This record gives sequence, structure tokens and C-alpha cells, in this order.
Amino acid sequence: MPEPSAATVDRLLAHRAGAKRVAWAVAAAPEDVEDATQDAWVAFLERPPPSEDNPEGWFATVTRHAFLRRRRTAGRVARREAAVARRDERPATVDVVARAEAARRVAAAVLALDEPYRTALLLRYYDGLPPRDVAARTGAPVATVRTRLARGIARLRAALATRTGGRASYLAAVAPLWSPTSVPAPTTTPARLPISLGGSLVRLTSLVTNGATTAALTVLAVLLSAWSAWRVAGLASDVDDLARRPAPLATEDRAQEVAVASRPPPPLAPSPAGPPSPGAAAPPPAADQETRLRALQEELAATKALVDELVAERREAAIASAETGVIAAGRNVISAAAQLQASARIDVDRDGTGEFGGFLEMSGAVAGRMASPLNPPVLARAFRTLLATGEVERNGYLYRLYLPGPRGVGVAEPPTGFDLRDVDADLAETTWCLYAWPVAYGRTGRKTFFTNQGGDVLATDAPSYDGPGHGPAPDAAFRPLGRGTITGPAAIGADGNDGHPWKQVN
Repeated sequence: MPEPSAATVDRLLAHRAGAKRVAWAVAAAPEDVEDATQDAWVAFLERPPPSEDNPEGWFATVTRHAFLRRRRTAGRVARREAAVARRDERPATVDVVARAEAARRVAAAVLALDEPYRTALLLRYYDGLPPRDVAARTGAPVATVRTRLARGIARLRAALATRTGGRASYLAAVAPLWSPTSVPAPTTTPARLPISLGGSLVRLTSLVTNGATTAALTVLAVLLSAWSAWRVAGLASDVDDLARRPAPLATEDRAQEVAVASRPPPPLAPSPAGPPSPGAAAPPPAADQETRLRALQEELAATKALVDELVAERREAAIASAETGVIAAGRNVISAAAQLQASARIDVDRDGTGEFGGFLEMSGAVAGRMASPLNPPVLARAFRTLLATGEVERNGYLYRLYLPGPRGVGVAEPPTGFDLRDVDADLAETTWCLYAWPVAYGRTGRKTFFTNQGGDVLATDAPSYDGPGHGPAPDAAFRPLGRGTITGPAAIGADGNDGHPWKQVN
């Protein structure tokens, strides 16, 4: 191999910046620039340019070729790795069998439904027909079709849960259908489902080509979503559409629906005698009209029951969320009270030991027993306003804080904050307690909560604790040792002074 002359090497080194600019022009990443430049230098050392007339042009060409060669090699490697990965992703025989068995179970459940629910589900979710077209094929009003769909979904969900031994077994039985590697991406848009579905749910419709099984799998997507944290989503689109935004009906159907919804159908009087007007259609027999009105009334009653169930489920979810928020707020108050007491900003008896404060003092709303308002506050601004009854209202719950007065009797925080004369300074160095109960029992919450300086959160279910001014007494969650006082032990796992059991929730 001929050795490059010293002059050639010097000239190439003088143009190394230009070579890097060439590499930057063709490369996509900094590491590609360095690799292409190094390959060019190796090529120069192994095979020097035949002529020394234009070394910078030679270097630019070699650099460009080095990058293109690396890119082709990387592409081949990526394709080989992808092919190996696809082979690894092929489902095992046992997975295929499990999916087939799950599909059979769901298909059997769909086909076992009673009429008219089976036909309605197949036309809607297999043929992809909108409710108005299903109504045209079956000869039923659109409102009736939508109710049949909602009730059919509910019956299918119940049937699957019963056959497999409950919700958990049902989900386990159909779980093989959710294998992400078993479903190819669809080439056409599947029929619209009555709920909002993710990509994996939509791909379920292309698992098999058998008509009945495909329909069953489409309905299965609805059922699996219906078991989510907000189970009401499973029927939300079709049932809510019927309950809140009825689809346009024929004039006769709409008039009958309004009549049935507003009052029981009146007895049908016979048409007055006389010849029909020119061009008028002959009226249906009175018996047929009465039967149709009765059917509409039954369908509307069933729809109302479904809507009531949806409303109840949403209310339960809202109550659970509110009660979780109360526990979090209670822990925030525990932390804020500890911070204020440790700072000794409130020290009425001037013994160097801080005292606990109220909502208004901790949130910086008033100075209270301090020389000036707390800044920065240790509690959220939401606790800066008290109702006339002395509570803070927040997210469907009422919060009331007590500090010890003379002889340890609980004193509720007044709407303007605690006064020096309200609180026993020595006892306030170690004691406070908090209660939280629903603004409207059964609608915004059910449980009543308690916590104090000990950090324990207790709860009880007492319908009497309901609304402003109707919360627990100061000693309600304490053991019945000293009535009225809040300095004794809390009734953890026992009946309190109010006669209700208080259970620990943290």
C-alpha cells in the first residue's frame, strides 16, 4: 500500500473542517458525522488518492460514500431484526386455542339471547346499521330499537357474568381476546360502537370473519368497557341518546311518545261516523292503537329504569370521589396544624410552646391570636371562609374544627376565628380535632370523618349528620369517658359518645 506523502497529509488536515461540513450535510445525527468522517480517514490511510491535485474534493466524495454505506448496512440490520421480532410475536398454539374458546363463549351468549334483543344486536353491531335502519327492518319505532339495544347489552353482560361465575371470572374468560399481537390493524372502518373505544377495542371486530362471532366480539368490546371504573359508559351513548336527545320520529310516533310520557293513555274513543276525507288513510283499528301505546309505555318505563340506574351509578362514583377527597383534606389539616404549632406563632401563655390554630389562622385569613396574619399560610385558601354555622364548605362536605376550652370542652371555631378568651392555652398546645360530614347525606356523601392531633382518620355512617349546623358534637368520636371533652382517647374501632361506631380508614 503506497504511503501518502507528508504534503498530502498536511493538505487533508487543513481541509478536515470542510470534510465535516460534508458529513453534516448528509448525516442525520452527530454520531453519524463522526463515524462517516472516521471512515473517510481510514480510507485515506488504506487507499490514498491517486492524485494530489484535489485532496479536499476526494475527501468530500469518500465521506459521502462512507455515510451512504453505513446507512445501507443499518437498514439491512433493522429489517433482519424486525423479521426476527415478528417471528417471536407469533402466538403460540395454546393462545390461539384460548382465543377461539373465548370467542365461542361470547358468540354463544349473543346467539342465546331472546328475541327481539338478539336481532337488534346483530343488526346494529354486526351489520353496522344505525338505529333508524334497524327500526325500518324490524318495523319498530326508533325509540323501541334503542331501548332493545340497551337492554340487550345489559342482558348479555349479566348472562356472561352468570355463566362464568361472576365478573372476575367473566373478565378472565374473555381475556385471551385482548392479545395485542393477535389482531391485525383493520383495513376498513368498523361499525360505530355505542361508546368511545380505544384502538385495541376497535381491532376486536376483525379477529374473525364469522358473522355471529364478529357481532359477539363487537358487543364484547362494549361489555368490557362497561366494567370500567365508570361502568355507566357502557350504555352512555345509546341510552343517554334515547333519554336526553331522542332521534327524530315520524309525526305519529312522536305524538304517541309524548302522550305516553306525560300521562297514561286515555281510552280510545271510536272515530266519529262519516266518510273519510279525500286522500286520508284509513285509521288503524282501535285495538292496534291501544296495543302500540301500551308497548311504547312499557319501553319508556324500561328506559327510565335504565336511566335511573345510570344516575345512581354516577352518584355512587361521585360520592366515592368526594369521600376520598375528605381523607386527603384531613391529612392536609393534620400537617398544617403541626407546622403552625411547631412555629410557636400562637403562644398566648408565653411559655415558649406553640398552640394549635383554627382554619382562619392557618390559612392566613385573620391574625386571630397572633400578632399578624400568617404569611405564608400553611393551609389552602379554601379554608379562609366560614359559614355562619362555623363550617367550611368544600366539594360537598362541611368541615368544622374544635379547640379545647375550659376543662377540655370542645369549642367550635366561630365565623370570625378563635378569640383569646375562647381557648385554654395550655390544652391547645396538645389538642384539637376536626369533623367533616356531607352537605346532603346520600347525595354528596354518606360517611362522616374525624381526625385530631394523633393523625388517625376515623369514619362513621350516620344519616343524622347532614347539612350545615347538623354535624357531630365535639366529643362524638371520643370514648364515653368524659362527656363534652376532646382531650380523651378517640373511639378507634368502638362506639363513640354519639353511639355510632367509628372505624379507622387510614
